[in-house]
Amino acid sequence: MFNNHRTGRINFKSFVNYSCAVSSQSSPLMFSKIKEHIKKLEKECKSYTYLIIIVTITLILFLCILLGGLLYRYRWKLRYFYYMTKSRYHGYKSVRGDSQSDFKYDVFVSYADEDLPFVQKMIMELEKNNGIRLCIHHRDFVPGYDISKNIITAVNKSRKTVVILSPNFIKSSWCMYELHIAKMEEIYSRENESIIFLIFYEEVPVDKIPLSVMDLINQRSYIEFPNDEYGDQVFWRRVCKTLNDEVLY
Repeated sequence: MFNNHRTGRINFKSFVNYSCAVSSQSSPLMFSKIKEHIKKLEKECKSYTYLIIIVTITLILFLCILLGGLLYRYRWKLRYFYYMTKSRYHGYKSVRGDSQSDFKYDVFVSYADEDLPFVQKMIMELEKNNGIRLCIHHRDFVPGYDISKNIITAVNKSRKTVVILSPNFIKSSWCMYELHIAKMEEIYSRENESIIFLIFYEEVPVDKIPLSVMDLINQRSYIEFPNDEYGDQVFWRRVCKTLNDEVLY
């Protein structure tokens, strides 16, 4: 009406004296203040659908990012509790010869496949010559079982976990998995008892060591493999003594 009046398409006599009521209960809209009324109606009739959609999508994205961050931060804890709960309710027995005793093995050895020759020396020195029961994944994991369940069962069924640190270990995702599971084990199942024993088999550049591993190195004492004839004898004696003291304790 306002536009037609201005263009002359419809002739309103004394246009400013007209009034219009939205409903019988509302006050009349005076045409003398038609511009103010139009602005008010435009504001009241404005659609917020797009704004609501944008806000909703933004909120969902924020929650997804927050949830993803929490899952990533606590990923090792969640994996550990998931498989431990599953093993309790389904009775997984992933390590050969699993018995009802609390610990089947004295030591679970965490190592990279490329460092197997060193682990074979360890089997000879610790297991055959000193009677320390080792859990070696090449030998003691049951083929066909899920490797994650095997690892958690091995850590849980061993008194200690020996980590053979080397560049190959740092590169291996499964080795890092074993290390983090051992950390979860000592925090949540062993009441913060120290169960991780570090052996530096080969020198690892500091810039290649993840922060989580560096924190562990800074918190724990460790033994370096000397790789010479006389030093090897001293090294193995120290390892045997340390592990025997830990096992007997």
